[in-house]
Amino acid sequence: MALSERIARYKEEHVPKHFWKEGYVKPVYLSILRSRAYTKVWKETEGEPTSIRRAKALAEYLDTMPIFIRPHELLVGFYAEDPHALPVCIESTEPDFIKKIIADGNVKQEEVGEWNELLAYWADKGLNKLLLSRLTEKELKLAKADHTFMEVLPTQYTTRSQAEYDLVLENGLNGIKKILQEKVEKLDEARENCVGGREAVEINNKQNDVKAMIIAVEAVIRWANRYSELARRMAKEEKDPARKKELEQIARICANVPANPANSFWEAVQSHWLTFLACHVIEQLSHGTSLRLDQIFWKWYEKDVILDKTLPREKALELMEEFLLKIDELGRPLPLVWRKSLQGNNYLATYTIGGTKPEDGSDACNDMTILICDALDELWINHPDFKFRWHPKVNPRAYERVLELQRKGLGQPSIKNEDIAIATLIDHYGFTLEEARSWAVVGCISPAPTINWGRCRRDAWTVYPAKILELTFFNGVNPTTGEEIGIKTGDARDHKTFEEFFEAYRKQFAWVMRTSARIKTIAEECNNQLCKRPFLSALFRRSLESCRDIMDTPEKGMPWVNVPGIVDACDSLISLKKLVFDDKKYTMSEVLEALKSNWEGYEEMRQDFINAPKFGNNDDYADEVAKKTYAMIAEEMSKVKDINNASPMPSGLIITWMFSTADKVGALPNGRKLGDWLTDGGISPHAGYDRKGPMAAILSAAKIDHRKQKANIFNQKLSPSCIEGEAGFKKFKDYVTTILNLGLDMIQFNVVDAKTLRDAQQHPEKYPNLVVRVSGYNAKFVEMDKFVQDAIIERTQHVI
Repeated sequence: MALSERIARYKEEHVPKHFWKEGYVKPVYLSILRSRAYTKVWKETEGEPTSIRRAKALAEYLDTMPIFIRPHELLVGFYAEDPHALPVCIESTEPDFIKKIIADGNVKQEEVGEWNELLAYWADKGLNKLLLSRLTEKELKLAKADHTFMEVLPTQYTTRSQAEYDLVLENGLNGIKKILQEKVEKLDEARENCVGGREAVEINNKQNDVKAMIIAVEAVIRWANRYSELARRMAKEEKDPARKKELEQIARICANVPANPANSFWEAVQSHWLTFLACHVIEQLSHGTSLRLDQIFWKWYEKDVILDKTLPREKALELMEEFLLKIDELGRPLPLVWRKSLQGNNYLATYTIGGTKPEDGSDACNDMTILICDALDELWINHPDFKFRWHPKVNPRAYERVLELQRKGLGQPSIKNEDIAIATLIDHYGFTLEEARSWAVVGCISPAPTINWGRCRRDAWTVYPAKILELTFFNGVNPTTGEEIGIKTGDARDHKTFEEFFEAYRKQFAWVMRTSARIKTIAEECNNQLCKRPFLSALFRRSLESCRDIMDTPEKGMPWVNVPGIVDACDSLISLKKLVFDDKKYTMSEVLEALKSNWEGYEEMRQDFINAPKFGNNDDYADEVAKKTYAMIAEEMSKVKDINNASPMPSGLIITWMFSTADKVGALPNGRKLGDWLTDGGISPHAGYDRKGPMAAILSAAKIDHRKQKANIFNQKLSPSCIEGEAGFKKFKDYVTTILNLGLDMIQFNVVDAKTLRDAQQHPEKYPNLVVRVSGYNAKFVEMDKFVQDAIIERTQHVI
């Protein structure tokens, strides 16, 4: 399959913002324009309702931001003045991080003075100030410890925006505006008849929020019209007849959408793109994409390509490829610890395809599912990421197309188990069957309904089970710093049984969960106060119905907590149980001394701990400890609450935390030393510890109750030669189907041999498009540090 000339040019010239080492793969800079616009409006509107101030700030930016159309574009729109620009929300980002970007020279030098003035203005008005004034000294210390114990602050990361985009595609923004204007009339009448009390306050809040939504909707319509006018002017000057015709078509499309309902596939994609940028990047910088891409556009694709045949399939493919490249250009400026955690990626855009239809549970695969796979095959890019929803009655053609991409080495789409996802959404969170069937992945791997309850905040946070185990060994002391940070759970040498030690670990973990949940809830309340979302609000039915900003509209909570290092904690507990408590080959005193010495001088002992039973070998002794650990973590999470009073579930999302936290987690009883990487999957074995073959690793993972977990990544590396040819493909398909029938939540593969990876390390220029599966995302192998590359090389290579 070959790219069209247009898309080949676009791919060559597009500007991905992937993190590389401590910077980016291409030159980027921090745009000042949004910060300038929002600060200007904030100064002018002091005393006005926050939602209205936010709407006016959005309008100021969309009305004044320089716009451009590139020579080869069919879809237009960008979040900043230049493809090399990075957006930032100055009001909600930690100031020290922006100062670091300035110090590193990643702003225009003539703007440094203005940046300092803007930061000074927001110093006592931004989200960071709200947090500092509400958290205790110890809470701040834990939260700001560079992902040592937890990752929990919204000032250090981005949010979510899971809008109901069908509202715009079906009704247009003018249709939404009409609904809002009708609400205004009813609220005006209700105010006239109100006799005071809380009702008066509620009506007033609703009037303010509806007014803010109208301001925001009108601003986005004007923004689209600016592109229409620019395309019209460019068409008049264009000499090439074909490009002139394209520009005229772009002008017509942007004059119609997103203001009005989409009439064609091209219009639908363009409408969505501008709406997405406005609510997902500009109004409040978000990550992920949280959309069933083969469903949202299907109505227009089916009409144009299949029924009316007014759009050739290859033209629809070209539009989809351009759309995916545009998504790949999205980026975020993030603190160093996050840049290390997301090497070779940045935005974490994740789309979902396949699955079932919400209304009746029938298979939802269609020709767009195949088209998207074709686009990925031609583009061969690592981002955006895709998840395929597998179920027993899935369309075989779509399923085989996904497996073919995996077999070719793209590493995506990852395959998610439909039944597991639906069960967790219904049983734990209380969604209806129809809502649960509508799910798409939010963030990297976690399913969320796309109808009724789309996300408007980041529900997730992170704790580190292996680090918490360290605190248990040393009675609340962080052994890498000597600082007393945790709670007292007793001298580990005094625990007479494994059960006693495990209960101490439970207490330490429960304390971290209580603390992190408390910080997260307070932080999100601060976020609610400052970061109203008037445009996003207009894209939610529940917000339109309640007449309130989405941040103040009741929602059904769906929190989860990422647990990188959970397999390392399990393996450490297994080794400890075997060698200290059961076989009594070593004492706890000896273990503590070896850990404090980072195993130096204890190599023979270390080898015993490495060779002790480990998770991933279908060994009931080891797997029972793992089951106990996963269950304990889920149980303790069920005892805490988020801002919506909902309890989180564990999520085995690792991204590259297993590398970025390697220097923060000390020596462990699984034989790991300080600085060594941690396990790269949420439920897959530690590299080199899976000694009994690929199916043994799968069977160990299948013993965990996946319905008690929000999501869990299983990574596996396969030798390309074992799945070559027709027989190899059949074997691969049978293998994957067996895995899913065993009840695993998610499976993903690297189909590449270690020899190729080592050669790519030595000669990166020969492998610019070598894509590998890291954990929750894909990355180009040559865009990652050697430390990360080595870990991927060292994964056990299996033959099936």
